[in-house]
Amino acid sequence: MIIGFRNRPPPRIGEVLLMLYNLSMQNENILVSNRVPERLKSYFQEYNLDQLVPRRDANLIILRVLEFGNWDEIHWLFELYGTPRIRRFVRGLGERSLKPVTFNYWRQLLRIRRWKPSPFLLPSDGTWIN
Repeated sequence: MIIGFRNRPPPRIGEVLLMLYNLSMQNENILVSNRVPERLKSYFQEYNLDQLVPRRDANLIILRVLEFGNWDEIHWLFELYGTPRIRRFVRGLGERSLKPVTFNYWRQLLRIRRWKPSPFLLPSDGTWIN
């Protein structure tokens, strides 16, 4: 028996790696800058990038990066906000804010089964009738 694991077997290597990964992600979240990176400027053309505050403008930043971002930018987004915050966005505002394909992609990837439906219903053929 290994000292420190009272009546429990020692953790498997996979569990240890997962714990270390979670700790490193928590530390990275603290170190992430409070500014939107310059490489995202094309997603926010109508905004002054220096005036965007990640905490205040979270929904806007999440929306644009989920919709248009590449994997590096999406990785930055998850480091900054974390999975629970992004799941809340997709669950609450995703259907009415994101394109249907993008919404369904993130809904499947984040395993979201229930979400707030859009208040605007489309006819069954998918076109608006005047």
